[in-house]
Amino acid sequence: MEPIDQRPQLRVAAAIALASALCLLPLQAFTVDARQLPALLVIYVIHAAVAGFVLLASFTGLGARRGDGLGLLLVLGLASNLLLYLYLLPYAVPTYPSLMSSAFTTLLIAGAVLIETFIVAPGVAMAPVVHDDGPFPDADMNPATPPVHTYHLGLWFNSPDDAAAAGCANTVTPFNGDHTAGIQVLNTSNFPDDQGPLRQLVP
Repeated sequence: MEPIDQRPQLRVAAAIALASALCLLPLQAFTVDARQLPALLVIYVIHAAVAGFVLLASFTGLGARRGDGLGLLLVLGLASNLLLYLYLLPYAVPTYPSLMSSAFTTLLIAGAVLIETFIVAPGVAMAPVVHDDGPFPDADMNPATPPVHTYHLGLWFNSPDDAAAAGCANTVTPFNGDHTAGIQVLNTSNFPDDQGPLRQLVP
């Protein structure tokens, strides 16, 4: 498979992120309480710094070496300040095993995914039990599994209440830190099962 040059898309995404940070900060500053301004400023400064760095790097040798190994995730139409969980999956639909990649809000999204994502457990071992109540308690032992690549992406609501507020079912799923997440919001099921989008990235 021919490598896909991600740098033009990365450049556009970084430029949009930088412009949105610079334009939205003054507007949002008028709508929040004065006590929230320092935290808001920190968030937007980090947002602008990361976006600016990525934009500059996409024109340099660093971008040439690393840009093809990055994937972009653009999500539109979600409510602001909504906590979501991004998982890397072997299949797009909720199945196992899966690997949590990022937890982020729709105010600020930053993260990276690579082609070298997989799950492996050479043998059975005791596992820590942190959450032992609720519909999805922790397992006290991990199953043995050979390497399983996780080339698909799945996005989950943090809670059933968030899902219900968005007009979705309030079903509880295990896809957050304490295993009380809402339903899946988006996935990459438009790609074949064994050809998830992360497989197109360059190692």
